Amino acid sequence: MTWQNIRRFLRNPHFARSPHDRAAFAMLIVGAQLALWYETCHVMQYYHSEENGGTSAGWIAHVVFSLFLYANSLANVYKMIRTRVICDLTVLGVAENADWPYCERCLSHRPPRTHHCRVCDICVLKRDHHCWFGGCCVGHANHRYYFCAISYMFMAAIYSNFYHFSFMTDRLHHLGQYGIPFCVILPHFCALFGYLSFYQFLVAVLSFIGFFLLVIFLWLISIQVVQIATGQTRYERKRGDHMYNNGPMENIRAVFGERWYIAWLCPWISSSLPENGASFRVSEVKTK
Repeated sequence: MTWQNIRRFLRNPHFARSPHDRAAFAMLIVGAQLALWYETCHVMQYYHSEENGGTSAGWIAHVVFSLFLYANSLANVYKMIRTRVICDLTVLGVAENADWPYCERCLSHRPPRTHHCRVCDICVLKRDHHCWFGGCCVGHANHRYYFCAISYMFMAAIYSNFYHFSFMTDRLHHLGQYGIPFCVILPHFCALFGYLSFYQFLVAVLSFIGFFLLVIFLWLISIQVVQIATGQTRYERKRGDHMYNNGPMENIRAVFGERWYIAWLCPWISSSLPENGASFRVSEVKTK
């Protein structure tokens, strides 16, 4: 049954259509396993190997929290990919309107806020952007999962960077307080001139990747926070369009659904969206 589900998942005709998507998705999956192993099986031993044979309450708490972040990150990515975002008016039970913009690729009129993705080659309801690491578009029905995925990854990046900071400085202590940041930023340069052993080089590289991902996730979340708070998609933000800005709480509900206050805890918590993806509540104050 599990293998059949995986095959159905991979055979999704709109999943990872381009080589960039497939490469990025593979990096995400492999990187998640590597990060989990590095933090829980290697770094954690530095802090807890001496405590009750490595099974102290602190060790268990760190493992449980790490698994929680790991599971929610990948589960939200899975739900983001599996959730239908294609513009299919028959499924929505909505009649095509001749006043809507016409899509030359799909040969049909598309509802407001719907745009065609050149990578997926489909019209996506309330399209925000195409996510390379998910291999799919982020739109009306899966926006919640995308935001939760990068949020949990951001929390994991904060947690891991703070957690293994002492481990990193201990392994690179011979470089001094000014040499450590330099070697983390340029580990290849320092290894070339003999300042790092192969093991220290790996520690420096993984530390750099951790800091880099922290910055990337912070940037992605800041973009989404602004857009969700103002009720915009990326396309509308670039145009300065505030037509669908109905206040912070309504905007949050439009992305996370009626149970927005607990929807972030687990992607399998149902939270129905107030709109169907083809029609949206327009702001009472239409400003641009």
